Amino acid sequence: ASLNSRNFRVVVVGWGGVFIERCLFTLLFLSSLVCRMFQEHPDTQQHFPKFKHMTYQELQSSEELKTHGDTVLSKLGCLLKLKGNHAGDLHPLAQTHATKHKIPLHNFEIISEIIVKILAEKYPGDFGADGQAALKKALSMIIQDMGGMYKEFGFKG
Repeated sequence: ASLNSRNFRVVVVGWGGVFIERCLFTLLFLSSLVCRMFQEHPDTQQHFPKFKHMTYQELQSSEELKTHGDTVLSKLGCLLKLKGNHAGDLHPLAQTHATKHKIPLHNFEIISEIIVKILAEKYPGDFGADGQAALKKALSMIIQDMGGMYKEFGFKG
């Protein structure tokens, strides 16, 4: 699925709107994202050593989770703003997720679906049907490229 410049413009403009409310967004979004992922796909929690034994309530108030959320959102925002020219920035991320964390690619597909759902719920003006379709394509492209890098590292993920 290729992205044209209009698709990237939709994603980057929408993502920029989200970052205007970054502090509040990090609290709401990542707690919701991780909690929803763990609830809908309990097997994913095993890949988060710091969070795998936490309850829903603990996750919602965890400062470590908020810090992790800031890192995730910042990196994802950077990757999206690169408009498909993300290989240099994605490579070290793919390497750590393949060799250190051993995160299956399927988990990125799961979290991508949940990201789109939550953004559509919380920011319907920025992420309507066009924004959702564009973001799905952009995230799919990142995951596909990450998959190629996983092979390079010998991880079947």
